[in-house]
Amino acid sequence: MMTTMSLISKTNVVLPLHLHHQLTVSRGRNALAYATHKFFQENGFVWTASPIITAADCEGAGEQFCVTTLIPSSKEAIDSPASSIPKTENGLIDWSQVYTFSPTFWAENSNTSRHLAEFWMIELELAFADLNDDMACVTAYLQYGVKWGCDLQSEHERYITEEAFNGCPVIITDYPKEIKAFYMRQNDDGKTVAAMDLLVPRVGELIGGSHREERLDYLENRLDEMNLNKEIFWWYLDLRRYGTGVPHSRSNKHNHVLRDRNTKIK
Repeated sequence: MMTTMSLISKTNVVLPLHLHHQLTVSRGRNALAYATHKFFQENGFVWTASPIITAADCEGAGEQFCVTTLIPSSKEAIDSPASSIPKTENGLIDWSQVYTFSPTFWAENSNTSRHLAEFWMIELELAFADLNDDMACVTAYLQYGVKWGCDLQSEHERYITEEAFNGCPVIITDYPKEIKAFYMRQNDDGKTVAAMDLLVPRVGELIGGSHREERLDYLENRLDEMNLNKEIFWWYLDLRRYGTGVPHSRSNKHNHVLRDRNTKIK
């Protein structure tokens, strides 16, 4: 139910303040925050609340403080030797992955929509990791919670070409294998297939194609995964077994779209 508030003055002027937009944003923000914590907690991260470093001396609390006891450098750290650092069952230092998710204040004087004065930021630390590990982590985070395997509808296709890419044609590749035919070649990630769709503004999908699976064993496994009777597709398997066992692709143009009198393509 949409909640509304009204301000009524003595002259009977009513100003409705609709809270539907604010409530929607709040619910979306709550869902994103929950998913963020859930992702990192399920992947071995430990949440930590880092102090906000600021030049403002609030109520005289701006004194320096020791932030680590790994290498004691002051008298205050003598009572906290490195031997007291938490360790694993094997006696090794517990280099747990950590992340922080908290409000952040922008330090630069930037006046753009991408640089807010205050915002929430996720920061993560990966021990014994290189750039590839970092990229894999952020990719997994972006995919987390997304409903994987949904096909694009015409509305989505038009939005991509007309809004996201400002009226330019777009080629979408590497679709989830669950929504594509068994004969499309499986990519190395085991999740996607080498398929593509050419999308154009005001139409959506115009041309579709894929790299056909030329590997007989992959083709047979895919039929099993989709619970398709391999005896029915004996002729297709024989094409790979005795004939076209070489890489090849195929695409088709949706001519029915071009014949639509209500569709104009420049």
